[in-house]
Amino acid sequence: MGGIISRMKVTTTKSGNERMAIIAFEDFDGSTEVVVFPKAFAQMEKHLKPDAIVVIRGKISLREERPKLFADEAASLEEIWARRVRGIQIRFPSAADRAMLESLRQTLAGSPGPMPVELCFGKGGGSRSRILVGSTLHVTASMDLLKQLVTLVGPEQISIKT
Repeated sequence: MGGIISRMKVTTTKSGNERMAIIAFEDFDGSTEVVVFPKAFAQMEKHLKPDAIVVIRGKISLREERPKLFADEAASLEEIWARRVRGIQIRFPSAADRAMLESLRQTLAGSPGPMPVELCFGKGGGSRSRILVGSTLHVTASMDLLKQLVTLVGPEQISIKT
């Protein structure tokens, strides 16, 4: 479940004096209470902050009037994005200028990593030429890189492969 932590209360267990949390977690459909027991809290604590946008995985309990989520795992959107993205495709019109290609090279070089990048150049009649960039320009998936690419070529020119 993805959403934002709107409220968080960190407390300790009665038995072992271990830290745990009770979270109000909101998405576009409403709010859900999330209970994070001590073992999960120790692993997830770095992600659990008020106003943080996270993805939480766990088990739903329907025992009470309102469902609760018992959290097992949490990750930031950046981490989820990095795990799921397998490649980036960037489209250009047939006549991409040298300055734009150099800016793209610098942008890709500034985010080195294992992910392949494919460049597609348009031709008349809807056909395209595809070029897979060399491994020296493979990248690490990040929201910062995506923002830079969107600024450089526009959002409609980028496809994310998952």
